[in-house]
Amino acid sequence: EAEKPLPLPIGDYPAIVKAYEVGTTKNENKTPYVRFQIGLLGWPESVDESERLTKGGNQIDLSKRTFRRDYYMTTDALWRFDEFLRTTGVVISGRTYEEILPEIIGCQITATISQYLNERSNELGNQVEKLFGPESPESGI
Repeated sequence: EAEKPLPLPIGDYPAIVKAYEVGTTKNENKTPYVRFQIGLLGWPESVDESERLTKGGNQIDLSKRTFRRDYYMTTDALWRFDEFLRTTGVVISGRTYEEILPEIIGCQITATISQYLNERSNELGNQVEKLFGPESPESGI
């Protein structure tokens, strides 16, 4: 029987942008978004060795954990996307998003992983709260 993975501890994880997709939400608003697939590269220094283990005592394999982060492309939310892009080091001035997005693939970033309580299952899960690149004052890269 497969073991359900434990939620990861809260922290800023070194990560990489693996892929992106552009889409629209399925609700009636059809809000456009950009979704990034994020892979974790290592552990935050703040996470104790004991928190890096499965229930069975094995090391958690971060390469098997993939996360996503959506940025909504609306007037009220676009600033968050622009803020992230500026921190990646990719030149954005005078360019369209269509030109910039392929260059984000492979960027080493930091993913702030948080925990949430799933109201349906009453179980803890993880989500990406924030992404920032090496050009951010918050970055430890």
